[in-house]
Amino acid sequence: MVTARGSLDERLSGMREGADAYLVKPVDFRELMAVLKSLLRRLGIREQSAVWVLQVPQLQLVSPGGLPIKLTGREAKLLGHMARAHPMAASRQSLAASDDARVDPLEFRSIEVALSRLRKKIHDATGQQLILASRSEGYLFGAALRLDGDPA
Repeated sequence: MVTARGSLDERLSGMREGADAYLVKPVDFRELMAVLKSLLRRLGIREQSAVWVLQVPQLQLVSPGGLPIKLTGREAKLLGHMARAHPMAASRQSLAASDDARVDPLEFRSIEVALSRLRKKIHDATGQQLILASRSEGYLFGAALRLDGDPA
């Protein structure tokens, strides 16, 4: 459970009602990832089976099930930067710099538009929302993501 309600009574109530974890906003993505990994272990789901692969030369993102999603060069660069920043969020400034763009407010908007299109492309193909925004921190790919050729 992720909520803005953080009093002790509310947290206890959430746990009594069946929440596996109770996280109070704003949530640090490292904590969220740790909770998700713990839940996967408890459910007996191997984490490695949930690895997405970014194949930069082929301009595609491959889902854990093997579904390829075609990318533009810009989308591949942005995802590559998020993969290298994982499990931390990649800041808008660092994404703009990785995109060889000028770091100004208009470029930030351009990055946000590119990420919005990428988010839609992934959702249309898989039904998953994997490009996550973290207020004042940046953007994060919400699953394990490795660059093709990197060790798993």
